[in-house]
Amino acid sequence: MPVDFHIEQFSRVQKLYKEIGDHPQLDKVLDSFKTDMDQHLPKKLLLLTLRDVLIIPYEEMCSIRGVGFMRISRLLDLLERVAMSSCHPNDYVSEPTLEENFSRIQNILIDHGNHPVLDSDIYSLQNAMDKHISQRLRYLTIREVLKIPYKELLSLKGVGFVRIKRLVDLIDRVCRTITHPNETVTPVPPVLDFFSIEQINKKRLNREEVPNPERHWDRCGRLIREHGLSQEPLGKFVEKLMDISSTLWAKEVGFFTSLPREEVRFQSGIGDVKAGQIFGIIDRVVQALVPIPQNEFLIVIPITENIREVLNWVTRVLRLNTLPPIASIRTSFLLPLLNQIELDLGPEKALLVRQRIGLDEAPQTLEQLGNSTGVTRERIRQLLALVEEVFQIRWPEGQYLFQSVVERLLGLPNSQKHLDLLRTISDICFGVFVPQNSSKEDVLASWKHAARQHHTPMNGMEAKVWLANQFPHTRPYIGLTWLTEGGILLERKEREPLYFANEPTDLLLHYLMVNGDGIKSSETNQFFGDNPGNTHSKLNQDMRFILDDENRYHASIKKGVFRKEDVWHFELYDIKGLVKQHESVSISDLAHLIIGGLLQAGIADATVWGVFRYANNMVRKLYGASLPSILNPFNFTSIIIRQSNGLIRTMRRRRLRWDSSNGSVPVLGKNGWIKKVIKGLEKQPSLVEITLLMKEFYQDYKAHVFQQADLESLDDEEGAKPMTTTEAR
Repeated sequence: MPVDFHIEQFSRVQKLYKEIGDHPQLDKVLDSFKTDMDQHLPKKLLLLTLRDVLIIPYEEMCSIRGVGFMRISRLLDLLERVAMSSCHPNDYVSEPTLEENFSRIQNILIDHGNHPVLDSDIYSLQNAMDKHISQRLRYLTIREVLKIPYKELLSLKGVGFVRIKRLVDLIDRVCRTITHPNETVTPVPPVLDFFSIEQINKKRLNREEVPNPERHWDRCGRLIREHGLSQEPLGKFVEKLMDISSTLWAKEVGFFTSLPREEVRFQSGIGDVKAGQIFGIIDRVVQALVPIPQNEFLIVIPITENIREVLNWVTRVLRLNTLPPIASIRTSFLLPLLNQIELDLGPEKALLVRQRIGLDEAPQTLEQLGNSTGVTRERIRQLLALVEEVFQIRWPEGQYLFQSVVERLLGLPNSQKHLDLLRTISDICFGVFVPQNSSKEDVLASWKHAARQHHTPMNGMEAKVWLANQFPHTRPYIGLTWLTEGGILLERKEREPLYFANEPTDLLLHYLMVNGDGIKSSETNQFFGDNPGNTHSKLNQDMRFILDDENRYHASIKKGVFRKEDVWHFELYDIKGLVKQHESVSISDLAHLIIGGLLQAGIADATVWGVFRYANNMVRKLYGASLPSILNPFNFTSIIIRQSNGLIRTMRRRRLRWDSSNGSVPVLGKNGWIKKVIKGLEKQPSLVEITLLMKEFYQDYKAHVFQQADLESLDDEEGAKPMTTTEAR
């Protein structure tokens, strides 16, 4: 509303009071005319009489401290209403009070009592124009709100006049929609941003502060599904990734909204703090989604402003068949990425990336960065690996668009400097190696990158396919010669040779392939030069290595675990008296067989020993074979978890769990299974008998474990009822 409008309104009010003449109302203070509809009036003027207020020039009135544009607007509305009521007492009807408005709406909706919208809750009817509606009322239906007397409504704790006014405005809009469906249009703001939504108050995360939390939670899940956001990672909806636990970054939103609200905090690795973070994020997402109309042709894409800027630059480069200036790569591509890293990981890690890329000076090596910060090369590598994780959350499709940009620039002249910079950015931010040309140095650099991605060793055929994909203009036999010169070639009797890179993990693999006795964890430092803890963690995440019962590492390819076309397999071995049906089984397929078979038996959780025993029984029955002998319950379950795509997860007490598609098979836990197996028995079982009964459900524990359990209080994560000690004797 322009200032000129207020000046005209003030002049109009002054003319109205001239018509009144010497009316006695002019000597009353302004506060005496105020109704419950008049809010945010300038307090410094309320104790003045009407006569005193009208002689103050408009400019001087606006310059009074604490009197802003909105307060002047409210004041002029009040002055004009009073003047109209004084000039035309028989014609002018003063603005109804809030209570009168509420009663009017109640009377109108009595005649439309069967309308379905009355059973909708306030929250589902809100749009971006409805702010500050009370949390105590927004989860009630309109029908329930209208049954509450106005005075009782106003007396509720945390429900003030402003919140009631917002509520009545919303119900009044719904009332007009019912009575005049063709005339009312709900206002929707033109721009919505997930990250501009105000931070939710932590008190709202408490169950007691949110009425009908399960109903609200169900609505959140429904709205997220309808907008196609169920499979988006949770971290994509937060302003800063470092504000939440890193274990929640990649968790799909739909995983949590598919569960009852009260069960979220009891999921593995989720406590009260993480549950509060999850509830807050999803609530802000839903607040942003409510005003967006659903469209079968359009979907919501959450994206940050930095990524949007990068995406616009990529789109321009792909559209134009010209070489972009090197400065535009720095300003329009690299700087927004660095800003996003600083936002998500902090300024220290963003500075590491700047120094590693060489934005301000010559690029620094991992060794140089480690010396300047006082940490090891491996620690610097771990910190930089977080950057790749950030963009897997924020912009997973970025690596594919980036590859398209590189392919476009490869065919243009004078693009060497551009490709040098893009190659470094891609390697750090997306974990994707960008080939420049077909020189020996480029082939070997790409080969080392493949080793860091755990893609080596390769046999001759696999190496030729890799060369053809990465360097289509290089003849395969020449490329193989370069791989031999810059790496390691392992000749094998009656089998194809293996090509290794000159990288620490490949050097260790080559050693293990030549010396088949394995190596202790403490002895691996000669290859890595790091402390044993870092080495142990690194090797445990690498499927190319396997740990035996004596804590010795072996090359998995020599122990019956191998990769074929990027799919990992277990080699199957003969069993005397049985006919072997297959030579190998895909590990991911075996994981699905385990889940399907145990769920069919009503089992959604079991011990690592039970799962291993079940897998052996199933392989024997289905394939007439056995798994590799090096496998034990611990290295087997470690491998199967990594190859299950998140379907199999760990629990405490050396247990595994998985979910049924419809939630019909519950997770019981150790104490829950004890309660289940002894239920209905005629006599009290001994600890040994409990052990045998538990093994029928692949709960493989020794008898002494049940003796250690608190049998008098079976209150495990399943909420089982107590059982007395005598019941287990």
